[in-house]
Amino acid sequence: MIQSQADLKTAQTAPDQVKIQKAKADQAAAQVEQARAALVQARLNLGYTKIVSPANGIITKEEPGGYAERQRRTEFDDPGFAG
Repeated sequence: MIQSQADLKTAQTAPDQVKIQKAKADQAAAQVEQARAALVQARLNLGYTKIVSPANGIITKEEPGGYAERQRRTEFDDPGFAG
């Protein structure tokens, strides 16, 4: 009899549990869409990125927000080096 009462209680609360799980799944799906939109925006922003330098050189190290270090080229690095 006690097991039957427990089963009845579980069955009565099942619809509420389904609603809760559906709400959690909907929330997770919304977060995924939000992340996808952020990725699209980041790719768009990257398309606007332009790296310029006041001097010729080779970028050897990049850090976000930092400055690129200048590396001097020599005739040993580049057979077509003229200077």
